[in-house]
Amino acid sequence: MKKTALIGFLGVALVLSQALCRADSGDVSDASWPWANSVMAIAHGPWPMDYFTPPAGARRAPLPFEGTLLISGNGPAGVQVHRDDFDLARDPAYNVGTLPPVTLTLISDNGYLVPRRRGPVFVDHPYWEFLPEPGVAWREEGNSEWSRAVLPFSLKEKNQNCLHNGLISFRYGPEGAIGDLAWQVASETCAYLKFDAWGLTPAQLKPGVIQDAAAIKAAYRDEREARMPLRSLADLQVTYPGINMEALAPPAVADATVYGLVIDGVHYRSDCPTRTGAHPFCELVAVPSYSTAKSLFAGLAFLYMANRWPELESLTVPELVPECDLPDGRWQGVHLRNLVDMTSGNYDSAEFHADESDAKMQTFFLATTNSDKLSFSCEAWPHREPPGVQAVYHSTDDYLLGVALQRFLNHESGGALDLHSDILVEAVLGGISPGPLTRVSQRTSDDDAQPFVSYGLFFHPDDVARIGMGLQDDAYLAPLISKDDLEGLRFRDRSAMQEWKLSRGEGYFAGFWGFDVAPHAGCGQETWIPFMSGYGGIRWALLPDGSIYYFFTDGGHGSWMDAIIELNRVRSVCGNISPRG
Repeated sequence: MKKTALIGFLGVALVLSQALCRADSGDVSDASWPWANSVMAIAHGPWPMDYFTPPAGARRAPLPFEGTLLISGNGPAGVQVHRDDFDLARDPAYNVGTLPPVTLTLISDNGYLVPRRRGPVFVDHPYWEFLPEPGVAWREEGNSEWSRAVLPFSLKEKNQNCLHNGLISFRYGPEGAIGDLAWQVASETCAYLKFDAWGLTPAQLKPGVIQDAAAIKAAYRDEREARMPLRSLADLQVTYPGINMEALAPPAVADATVYGLVIDGVHYRSDCPTRTGAHPFCELVAVPSYSTAKSLFAGLAFLYMANRWPELESLTVPELVPECDLPDGRWQGVHLRNLVDMTSGNYDSAEFHADESDAKMQTFFLATTNSDKLSFSCEAWPHREPPGVQAVYHSTDDYLLGVALQRFLNHESGGALDLHSDILVEAVLGGISPGPLTRVSQRTSDDDAQPFVSYGLFFHPDDVARIGMGLQDDAYLAPLISKDDLEGLRFRDRSAMQEWKLSRGEGYFAGFWGFDVAPHAGCGQETWIPFMSGYGGIRWALLPDGSIYYFFTDGGHGSWMDAIIELNRVRSVCGNISPRG
């Protein structure tokens, strides 16, 4: 028996004994669920995504609701594990195949069901945080007193960036009546842990007045209205007949969460596949940043602050982070720009990604406090050569940069400014107005609440499209960063670009990668495309014609040249240079 099938069988067998004790109480006998009791429901999982998809023509006139939904997290459940590099699912202490107990404040608005809080919610679970999203509710066919609701959600790994996307469905009636809640997780953006989980759990509805209900409704209306014009990725064939859609798909497309192209002001987006069908709320599927945060957060925050406070350029790491003032003086003379360009001169190996992949980096990634992350970042890498000479990839460099920038802000503002909310979200991205997930950053668990900076941001697909378009606009960026830095960011001036030993020819500037596509696209001269990159297989490219190509996957494949070559057939990626041939 295959390992995946065996684990799935054992997971189901484990919960069937629990389910038998409550077989007669499971609320799974309505028309949406074809099984007579909870035992049959769990045994037939994971369930087709159709069971979580609002029916065509559903009447969006449900019973209004305002109050709290209490999800117990108990009840029968099943799990199938597809990949588990660190044996997390096998460790009962983590309970990764279970739904956390959570209490959500919800407000209905014209068929939408909106959670008051957006972003991860800390819950009583050893492994997960719970990230709720707005859903929909509708009248059940032939039953005027009951409505059915579906809410998308994500399970977020504590202290990390992995996201596992799911859906919950429940029936509710007058005066807080509610049936058991059905839930399922069947997709993720997580390279090392992949599983399906599903179950039934008791829930309670408690109606009550929410003081800021009107503001919550208005905010979600504004969010929907602000989204870019959206069309199916397949609609590209109408605008560009003959385009090869397979070439636009990322490598190992089965591992894709979502991918797309923004061109001529339209966002052409794929479906969001799961292992049991297309996710019915693709616009609300959350995706993680991983190291795209090195570009968006570390890079842009530094360039903005260096433009606003030029004295930052002259400050060294020990001046802002005295924890790095070590006896051997390895950080003396290392400036903040060396950190954002990863040229500190402190490293073990200059091989591409060798230090970042070293087993000792787990100490950094698993640390939860600022002091522990700082201690590792300051001490992990020995001094090899003067700063500014050799680029070596280190998430720890960007973490140190974030600490230094936050401490500089503390000094300038008396502690009133936050690096993430005030600098990145308001000052840098404020004119783009991306969605609520961008207002969340993973932080340390202590009183410092230090943003991770090198990873730990979250997006919806529309955020990816709109942020990308903002970064393509020179007029938008010009007031925010210096002229020289804008030229470097576009890779038009490559004098400050860092090159990487044993890489594939990528350049690097302030957290952004660049790649010369001329040999692939047949351009008449060098044509450098800036792009952002994330762990597991994430690419977010800013093409010379102003369009955006992106994919979020977790299969470890990052090649995007097939898509660039295909896009070059319909519109030159060579800027003002016509492709040869």
